[in-house]
Amino acid sequence: MRLLLLTLYLLGLNLFSEDLDPAIKTEIAKLSQEGHSYLRMKNAKQLERVSSAIYSKSKNSPDSYYFKGAAYYIQKKYKSAIPQFEKALSYNPDHDPTLFLMGMSYFKINLFEKAVVYLEKAAESGSFHPYYRYNLSIIHYTVGNYEKAKIEAEKTLRFKENYFKAKVVLIKSLMRLKKSSEAFRLAREMYERKQELDLSLPLYIELLVTEDNNYKDAISLLTKKSSLSSNEKRLLAYSYMQEGELGKASIFYKQLVSSEN
Repeated sequence: MRLLLLTLYLLGLNLFSEDLDPAIKTEIAKLSQEGHSYLRMKNAKQLERVSSAIYSKSKNSPDSYYFKGAAYYIQKKYKSAIPQFEKALSYNPDHDPTLFLMGMSYFKINLFEKAVVYLEKAAESGSFHPYYRYNLSIIHYTVGNYEKAKIEAEKTLRFKENYFKAKVVLIKSLMRLKKSSEAFRLAREMYERKQELDLSLPLYIELLVTEDNNYKDAISLLTKKSSLSSNEKRLLAYSYMQEGELGKASIFYKQLVSSEN
């Protein structure tokens, strides 16, 4: 029973504002728990079943509409999801799971300003939820609000220190804000600790060249890679040139020129 009461609190349900039998309230709480499990499993069919089951017991429960919208969301039917989330919010404007998925739905259809509005509300309502803050930092970065992206990434890391993808957003934001020394310190730390290397290593290599002027280490890391992006080829060519290996530099500069033609 304690778990059910905790679920009611976390989900922000308006069940107790209705004149419902206590047994029905308990049933709805159980269904809501099921719904969140199915959402984690991305099972749209079961989410729709849970939504219908909750609706049959209470037409005013925001979770009925939230789970219906979530079913659309995981099927990438974002425009269909939004009206369901709006309905959920009409019953509980502070229902942070709904605010979050509403924001993400707008993000997926490139309506970034609306996405920011709802994700900021979700972050305020669920203020200790690092995943909300992380996605808010991504959206701010996407639209060029690098200072806000930095702030939200830092908040994410305060709530969850090992959220390494948030640290990557922080490094990228610092680079955009021309705070390269701080970015380099964090990137080197991630490299040395082997944290999220697929995302952090390219940033570390770039900062080795642009901030640390450590061309030998950059060359060593780049030549170990099985394939190089255009930016990595540019960094490698520049590093070879700085080390006086003009022949090797010219090879990669020629590759860049030919790829652009």
